[in-house]
Amino acid sequence: MMLRRHVADRLVAFIDGELSADEAQHVVAHLETCVRCRETYREVRTVVATLEQALTIVPAPDDWETIDAALSRQAGPETANAAVARPRPAFASWWLQSVFATAAVVLAVGGYVAYRWSETPHSPLAVVRIDGSRRAPVADNAWIETDTEVLRLGIGKIGTVDVAPGSRIRVIATGADGYRLGLARGAIAAVIDAPPRLFAVETPTSTVVDLGCAYTMKVDAAGEGVLRVTKGWASLEGKGRESLVPAGASCRTHPARGPDTPAFDDAAPAFRAAVEAFDTGDASPETLDLILRAARVRDTLTLWHLVSRVSAADRARVVDRICELVPLPATLSRDQLVELVPSAMTRWREELAWSW
Repeated sequence: MMLRRHVADRLVAFIDGELSADEAQHVVAHLETCVRCRETYREVRTVVATLEQALTIVPAPDDWETIDAALSRQAGPETANAAVARPRPAFASWWLQSVFATAAVVLAVGGYVAYRWSETPHSPLAVVRIDGSRRAPVADNAWIETDTEVLRLGIGKIGTVDVAPGSRIRVIATGADGYRLGLARGAIAAVIDAPPRLFAVETPTSTVVDLGCAYTMKVDAAGEGVLRVTKGWASLEGKGRESLVPAGASCRTHPARGPDTPAFDDAAPAFRAAVEAFDTGDASPETLDLILRAARVRDTLTLWHLVSRVSAADRARVVDRICELVPLPATLSRDQLVELVPSAMTRWREELAWSW
């Protein structure tokens, strides 16, 4: 299953936590770009939640032949056809009614879910201390400053944000279209379980867009920051750039440049140092050589971002190195990638993401 293929058939397993970490990450990445699957995800989540609250699980009979035999004995000496025609006992009828009732609920909720989602009033942010004591709800555009305490923001029903001491954070928007915070300085730890792009955090240099994940974001007094994702995916956007950051990776952001190039935290120190030097503009001519030479299959995350950030003269070298690590699918053209054709770059990212 590639990311560009619809993932509707995997959504129930995704919600129930039955997918592997890699499969779950790829579902999240697909939801970020596919409106159709994102709407289906919302419907499935609502159906699952409704069934969990409203219905009792009724086990199916283990052996219908045994039940039919019992029904025939209860029917008496009539013929087999007459026995089949006789109404079933209450327990069989009750079980069948439960099955049909469940199906009816699924259909009804599935047809009504879009309306319910759009009509549900938004929840204000709840603010609590880590010790459990509550503070007053936070209004839009209100600033929160922490001294020595850690505060936890309840982001409606979709997650939480822990605000570290010495932080300054603003509530920009809370509504049916999503939640948006502003982090002027300090650090937060966010855990969000929602469709992509319902939660975002603006910093002085870029915006962290949640794609269904857990992450930390730190911003210093100069506005420089670092995003580190621990689960799922996030997007760091600003200054005309976008950096996709999966679990296990991090990405810096700078006032002048916006988002830098993401890299996995377990990459070789020399590789990470070379990537940082490239981003700052202090790279020597040999820096790109070192990056390409030290890259692992997993580091194609970094190389894919570099394709659009290196000079035109070096672009073919980066494309060729990625193709050495992960063979290019027959459906893609090397020339299209060197020319940065958007649709080809997106499909290539989807293919490469299996190794991220």
